[in-house]
Amino acid sequence: MRLYISATMRRQEAMREIRLRVHRDTPHRVVSTWLDQQGSLAAQNPSPHESRLVAKRDIEDLHRSDMLLLDGGPPNGLASPTGGKHFEHGFMVGIGRVIAVVGSRESVFSFIADYHFETWDEAITWLGSKN
Repeated sequence: MRLYISATMRRQEAMREIRLRVHRDTPHRVVSTWLDQQGSLAAQNPSPHESRLVAKRDIEDLHRSDMLLLDGGPPNGLASPTGGKHFEHGFMVGIGRVIAVVGSRESVFSFIADYHFETWDEAITWLGSKN
């Protein structure tokens, strides 16, 4: 299965570690190329053209994935300042993909996810049991 990990940029490094664990411990592959993006796009003050390219790349990644893993993040105020992960969640709901929320449920829309895992350990164990 092709997986898209959705999280805030502040959680990028942690999600890189999650990707490594998914690749090591499950038969699935993470297709989220934003994980390899260097630096925060907002901090780079990109042009509208550059922003569109990044958004289109993320949408292409979403289209080629089978499942969204939405990181609720730790319950310590690391909410999404840009809303990008919430767009990704809604997009995947709209195109009928499988959704899993990992961690905190941040909105009412988190309750329509197909799966909910309290921790990434729990999610990865579950993924490891799925071919």
